[in-house]
Amino acid sequence: MADYVGLTPGYLGKLFKAQYQQSVNDYLKDVRLELAKRMLLESTESVQAINEKVGVHNTTYFFTLFRKKYGMSPAQYRNDAILHSNQEAEPGEWQAILIK
Repeated sequence: MADYVGLTPGYLGKLFKAQYQQSVNDYLKDVRLELAKRMLLESTESVQAINEKVGVHNTTYFFTLFRKKYGMSPAQYRNDAILHSNQEAEPGEWQAILIK
């Protein structure tokens, strides 16, 4: 990024932190985790496939980051979201959900 904007990495990091109150690396982690969270809800892909797609190639590290930020594992997040969406279904929809 620094090369792209014609700055040294250290100076870019200093400017970024002054503007956004976090480091470039922390910002990128947050962006990756938010994207992963959305992908967990919108797809049935494995957690490993998702963490690789968002640019965290170590699954253990991804689980650690996710748990630290959201207080649960990616699988727990997905399961909780599914459970809550099923609870919000109309009463007549329960039969269809249970039949599946």
